[in-house]
Amino acid sequence: MITREEALDLFRSDDLIGIGMEADAVRRKRHPEGIVTYIIDRNINYTNFCTEYCSFCAFYRPMGHAEGYILSKDVIFQKIEETIGLGGTGVLMQGGLHPTSRSNGTKISSAASSSASPYICTVSRLRGHQYRSGE
Repeated sequence: MITREEALDLFRSDDLIGIGMEADAVRRKRHPEGIVTYIIDRNINYTNFCTEYCSFCAFYRPMGHAEGYILSKDVIFQKIEETIGLGGTGVLMQGGLHPTSRSNGTKISSAASSSASPYICTVSRLRGHQYRSGE
């Protein structure tokens, strides 16, 4: 294991390779059997319009900004299909606090449950997270 000071040094570092190598060394010590697993998830940012001005977010755009967007349901479902095509098991719906948009979870649920939607089975196969930045 690494010391607290070594961990803080890595936290302050921009050496991504070094951080990864140290993480791998810790993993090897904790799990010497040599089995590594992973999951394929995808974050779908359905909008970057946001009414909050969080200090940690460089992603948001104020309402009306030229670089702002709201993804259509078709685009969202295309991204879900791409995720499944890559063996994905989960989708995180994430977006800004749009003043007139319903919650992203509601948006996807209503679209998926529509009788005209070919995606109802697709969406139900994935593990989903639906949160906006304020949630």
